[in-house]
Amino acid sequence: MATATSNQKLDYPIIVRKFMHPSFLDDIIKNVSDMLEKMKFIDRCFFREYADFIRDVKRFKESLLKFILESKIQLSVLKDNFQKSKYKQADQHRKLEFIKERLDRIQKETLFDYLTACNGLIKRSIELHEKYGSTLFKVKYIVLHLLGFTIAGAIAGFTIGLVIPFCGGIEACVGAGVGALIGLAYVTYKLIVNWKDQVKKIKVIQKNLKETQRALKYVLKNMKSVYIKFGEAKDEQQNQSKNDSFQEIDDLENYVLATLDSFNVLEEILSKPQTHE
Repeated sequence: MATATSNQKLDYPIIVRKFMHPSFLDDIIKNVSDMLEKMKFIDRCFFREYADFIRDVKRFKESLLKFILESKIQLSVLKDNFQKSKYKQADQHRKLEFIKERLDRIQKETLFDYLTACNGLIKRSIELHEKYGSTLFKVKYIVLHLLGFTIAGAIAGFTIGLVIPFCGGIEACVGAGVGALIGLAYVTYKLIVNWKDQVKKIKVIQKNLKETQRALKYVLKNMKSVYIKFGEAKDEQQNQSKNDSFQEIDDLENYVLATLDSFNVLEEILSKPQTHE
């Protein structure tokens, strides 16, 4: 029995042929690849909220930029006409009607909706930063990845052990150990590079969202001032018989120009290149 066992162990050509057999290599590659895919799936699950957040921020910016462009068209038309002789020669009533017509094409309520959405994204960025920066998150991430790579190593080791007589269990243990070491290296890399990078990106996006929030509030403030000044100009128009001055409409034009400038500032903030793009 001992002699037979010894001969079986020393039959290296057979072992080499088994190792080199396409089906054997395919099995190892398939088993390891399947486990690596599971690791990628774990990554996607762990950072799914981050991916959803990035997607929502992108959609928010694209939608708001489109709204800004449409609003700037109306304000730019007003600005251009303020310099034209035909507009300057028009009476106050016609000027007010022309300004009102263009302002009414800007949906003020939509601006409030964008501000609400921006506030929501800022809140999510704070929650995500707290979540991904927590010790509990890092522990879960490390444990699951170490477990996954240990299992992958054990499977690969066991597969190798099948072609080496009486060593299946040993090879599986060795494979598990190797898998654990690979997993440790992988997790260390992910935590040092990818994880820190993603946490940093959240902070950068949060900063940009807060700048957007302030710019939106400034646009809304200017829009409110325009409508207040428009009402004052209407009152002045009704009191023309008392020989009041026409200063109110000049002020209204200045507020319109200030609103256009605030839209330009908002557009500039949104157009800043971000780390996630």
